[in-house]
Amino acid sequence: MGTVLILLINGLRRWLLKQGINDYALHTVLQILTPFIIYFVADELLHSSGVIAVVIAGLLSNGQPGLQSAVLPELRLVSERTWDIVVYLLNGIIFVLLGMELPVAMGATIKNEQASTSEALLLVVLMYVILLVVRVAWLYGNMLLTARRSQRRGQAWRWPPFQQAVVTGISGVRGAITLIGVLSLPLTVAGGDGFPGRALILFVAAGVVILSLVVASIALPIITRERVVVQGRGDSAALAAADQATSMILMTTKMR
Repeated sequence: MGTVLILLINGLRRWLLKQGINDYALHTVLQILTPFIIYFVADELLHSSGVIAVVIAGLLSNGQPGLQSAVLPELRLVSERTWDIVVYLLNGIIFVLLGMELPVAMGATIKNEQASTSEALLLVVLMYVILLVVRVAWLYGNMLLTARRSQRRGQAWRWPPFQQAVVTGISGVRGAITLIGVLSLPLTVAGGDGFPGRALILFVAAGVVILSLVVASIALPIITRERVVVQGRGDSAALAAADQATSMILMTTKMR
């Protein structure tokens, strides 16, 4: 369902651009409303997973370069900055909800007679190891395919560095989608009883996210063995780059 809806919405965006309707405010609002529309249609009207539909729609939308190249420079700049703010706020809200739900899940997991606390902690570690192995294997496989394509173009074969895949796998901490999926589970089932295993699932998901953050903070400096200056969004270099991009867009607008 996410595939069908994102194709329809992207088709609408292309039609608006072809008709000369290139107001960046309109297109930015349409981009922001797109995931909410897809979630509402999939979850409320079709009674399917709205989270999965939104994720699939996002993957397909990012994989369409033709639509991105047709977007005006002003719209691209405004949409990127707007999405940075939206994603930042949503991540904060998600982790606030995690802080509210985690104590409840921990208490229910400790009191659970079917699974002990040590088993739940072991399950957290096991899930993190599996995710890390799958992530590193996927990244290194992609690097091998890229090197293979480069060899076919006449370049010398070079084995891609495995350390790069490990560093990327450890640093790729993304727990928002996981937490959204878990928090979307209902509190009760149709009969009124509590959703079976919801507290344990929430505990494991939150534990994997927290463990990912801790391992990344400890392991990355040891693996890279380099000290780098971390620049935030408001640093001078970032502001200078943003000012330069803004100046180029303004010059392009004046030339037209």
